[in-house]
Amino acid sequence: MARAVSERVVVSFPASADLSAYLYHIVYINSSGEVALAATKATQSFGVLQNKPTAAGQPAEVCVLGGTKLRAGDTLSAGGIFMADTATGHAMACTPADATAYILGRVLEDAVDGQIVSAVVNCVCPMRAA
Repeated sequence: MARAVSERVVVSFPASADLSAYLYHIVYINSSGEVALAATKATQSFGVLQNKPTAAGQPAEVCVLGGTKLRAGDTLSAGGIFMADTATGHAMACTPADATAYILGRVLEDAVDGQIVSAVVNCVCPMRAA
């Protein structure tokens, strides 16, 4: 069962494409200043998509700080840190020794691949894992 965290910061930027299939996925801001699906753990992610923009240029609402739901792409443990998956924008478990990854936050409950999980994100000032 997803836990609720009421405090969060959500900002809006134009979508780079149809992102309607990526609700609760990790996103970043591309070189054109648009929200796009995170494609690598080494990319500095912007946050978690909160709506379903259906075309490029539509507002994409992104949680950059605070509580959010999140799509798991891995087995995640409550209290564990996570990073963006390398292709899907899903949350993956992150080890503190992974110097290529950005830590994006902590999950609040156990989850398995594909499950929606509650998490707390801090993408305002993300840190490298190592």
